[in-house]
Amino acid sequence: MRRNKIVAFAVDNGVIPILITKANSPAAITNGNNAAMRAIAEEFKVPLIDFDQLAQTLPGRGLGNDSVHMTGYLRNDYTLTNTLRSGHAMHNLAALIGLDAVWRAARGGRP
Repeated sequence: MRRNKIVAFAVDNGVIPILITKANSPAAITNGNNAAMRAIAEEFKVPLIDFDQLAQTLPGRGLGNDSVHMTGYLRNDYTLTNTLRSGHAMHNLAALIGLDAVWRAARGGRP
C-alpha cells in the first residue's frame, strides 16, 4: 500500500494522521522520503512535524557518527543543555509540541 493510501484511509475513517519527517544525513544526495511526506501532508491538509528542519539546528543534524541513527542523551531533562542537542530528545519534544497543537486546534484553541 502506498503512503498516500494509508493517509487517505486514516482521513476517510476520521483519524487525523500526524506526519513527521526524519533527520536526513548531510551526505544524502536526495531527500525523497521527506519530500514525499511534505507533499502528502499538503495534499491531504494534515499536520506535518518537519523534524528535518529542526534537525538542521542540532550538532550533526541530531545524527550519530553513522549519520543514520539519532543521538541520545541519558536524561531527557529539558532544563539541561545537552538534552537540547540530542536527536532523540528533540524528536520527542517536537512530537509532543505537534500533538499539543493538534489537540488545541481540535478543541477550538482551548487548553
